[in-house]
Amino acid sequence: MNLGTNQAPLALAVDGVHQLALFAFQYPDLKPTGGFQQYGFGDNNATGHIALVDLKTGKTMGPVTGVEYLPAGAYNGRLPSHHERAIQLAPATRTGSTYAGDGSQIQQFSY
Repeated sequence: MNLGTNQAPLALAVDGVHQLALFAFQYPDLKPTGGFQQYGFGDNNATGHIALVDLKTGKTMGPVTGVEYLPAGAYNGRLPSHHERAIQLAPATRTGSTYAGDGSQIQQFSY
């Protein structure tokens, strides 16, 4: 499955009710910005994103943007982000929760 990104996902969550998979990424998509194989951020709002994939068709339905994840290994003693599930889903309301960027709060999103 090609999610159209040049990075490995940080987390995966599955909404079995709606047959959707959510893949979390730390950075926005990298886009070609210059010559041969020179990639950069085409968006200066460099927050992470969650790719939403329909498991029935395999098609990407669109990203959830504005989510934040701590850099790998950046444990700050607040929330154990690398030891717990990074995405929690509530299929009945199509909402989810994930870590905020500084690791001290939880942020909610809709999908």
